[in-house]
Amino acid sequence: MTTHRIMCHNLHMFPYKIQTRQPLSVNAIDARYDFANAMLKFVDEDDIDVGNILFSDEAYFNLDDFVNKQNWRIWGTENPHVAAPSSLYSPKVMVSPRFPLKE
Repeated sequence: MTTHRIMCHNLHMFPYKIQTRQPLSVNAIDARYDFANAMLKFVDEDDIDVGNILFSDEAYFNLDDFVNKQNWRIWGTENPHVAAPSSLYSPKVMVSPRFPLKE
């Protein structure tokens, strides 16, 4: 019997991923809340057509942090909601793929 099977089936523990995010100040949290409420108001009043919003994909890769977090897990009986702070102004590279809509 494997350790994974024992932890899941016998001990009822599951692996949870640790999320990394930048630490937010109280002012930043308030600004995000105000922005979200303003956008909801624009959508409710039909000032913004949601069908015309284009979402693109991009990712930042930090050059000084540990990138491969595939095996970075916490085992527990419930989700601990753990977040590891990362530095805000670390050197990074942004990858932003673009695909044409028509050929």
